[in-house]
Amino acid sequence: MEIHLVHQNSIGERAVLGIVYKYGRPDPFLSTLYQQILSLRNDTRMIPLGIVDPTDIESPGFWRKYYRYNGSLTTPPCFENVLWTVLKKVQTVSLEQVQALKDAVDDVSTL
Repeated sequence: MEIHLVHQNSIGERAVLGIVYKYGRPDPFLSTLYQQILSLRNDTRMIPLGIVDPTDIESPGFWRKYYRYNGSLTTPPCFENVLWTVLKKVQTVSLEQVQALKDAVDDVSTL
């Protein structure tokens, strides 16, 4: 699983932080957002979850190695100037956390 944390500053510049996960222990960062993630299940609107402090995402060695490149958002029109940072260290996520995220974003109306 991969999560994208999208940031936009006051002049419209965007940056995305990508975090890659594999199944394992629950992710402490996602645990802090768990109730907000559950609240998204039956809501089709974009709901800001608030300000995220990057130090809340930390684990040993988390920020030391990463990939960085200029790209775009992953949805059309795909021509925005976005600074991407993808963390090299793979985190773990529980099946319960993956299911909550899937339920929050799964749109059965498009099937």
